[in-house]
Amino acid sequence: MLKETYIARMKEMAAEYPGAVFIVVTRSAGHVLSPSWGLLHDYKDGRINWAQYTERFLREMNCDPCIEEMKKIWELAQKKDVFLVCYEKHGENCHRHILIDIMNRRFGADAPVICSRCENDCPDCAAVRQDIVSNQK
Repeated sequence: MLKETYIARMKEMAAEYPGAVFIVVTRSAGHVLSPSWGLLHDYKDGRINWAQYTERFLREMNCDPCIEEMKKIWELAQKKDVFLVCYEKHGENCHRHILIDIMNRRFGADAPVICSRCENDCPDCAAVRQDIVSNQK
C-alpha cells in the first residue's frame, strides 16, 4: 500500500512496518520525484502560493522519467507498504501528497490515500486531496 510520512518519523514507521520500503523524495536527496530547486524556493520564499506550487509541480512531474518512476513505485506498493518521505510534517503542504494523488489517478481506480498519522482515509487526507483537485481545475 502506498503511504506517506516525514523524515522525523521514519524510524518510528520502520519499527511499525517491518519490511516497508521508504523512498525519500526530496530535492536534497536528488530524487526525480522532487520539486525543482526553483519551485521549492519560490514556494518557501512566499513568491507563489500552494495552488501555484501545485500547478507547477504537476507540470514538472508530467515527463517520461517521472511517470516511469511513479509506475515503479506504484507497482511495488501493490506488493508491500511503500512510504513516500519528505521533510514536511503531517498536515503541512507537501509534494508527497500530490505524488500520491497523481499515482492514484494515473494507476489506481479509487485507491484511498492512507496517512501515516492515523492509518485511515482521514479527513486531513481528504482535505489535501480536495485542495489538489480544486487546484487542478
